[in-house]
Amino acid sequence: MNNLIQKCSMWPCLSRRNAIRTLTVTLSLQKMAAVQPPDAVLQTEEEIEQFPSRFHNNQADSIMAPGSQAVLSSTPLQVLLYLNSWYFSAFYLAEILMFIYKGILLPYPADNLVLDVVLLLLFLALETLRIFYGWKGNLCERSLSSCVSLFILFPCTALAVYYLLLQTFVLRLEFILSAVLLCFYGLEFLLCVISISAFSRSRVY
Repeated sequence: MNNLIQKCSMWPCLSRRNAIRTLTVTLSLQKMAAVQPPDAVLQTEEEIEQFPSRFHNNQADSIMAPGSQAVLSSTPLQVLLYLNSWYFSAFYLAEILMFIYKGILLPYPADNLVLDVVLLLLFLALETLRIFYGWKGNLCERSLSSCVSLFILFPCTALAVYYLLLQTFVLRLEFILSAVLLCFYGLEFLLCVISISAFSRSRVY
């Protein structure tokens, strides 16, 4: 019986309630030793020795349970959104400098210049919202936020096509920058549709 008490004291991983329960069982064994054969006492000792390992296994299962769900967020989409945010910053800065250049050196009509600048400001607001909702929807696995980002992608694409082809004066650098931005949009559209499909199948809203 003294050996059992020493074994119980060597289990620092057990909580206070489990230690009290184990000590109660040990005291009961001491009372049972006088009336039960030695084989029964030894069998009970083996069960007590196995209790810490069972406790550890149950604790490990409870820790691993929350991470058993599959991660649905798209890593390629997240990388594209990150790169697109930096690229659009460079694109927007280049557009401002090119508008200053065209307004000074080219016969730019005042009305057309105002229209292009207003559309450029609108482009900045829409692109910021699109990247924000796309980032949030992908990381949080929310199909609603991803759908909002996908919906905003269409006016952003229309504005990129406008600066690619339809504005009053299109510089070669503007053409290249807008074409690269449209490539980003095409890839993000495909990955966003795939992500929304995965989120919808898992019923995450």
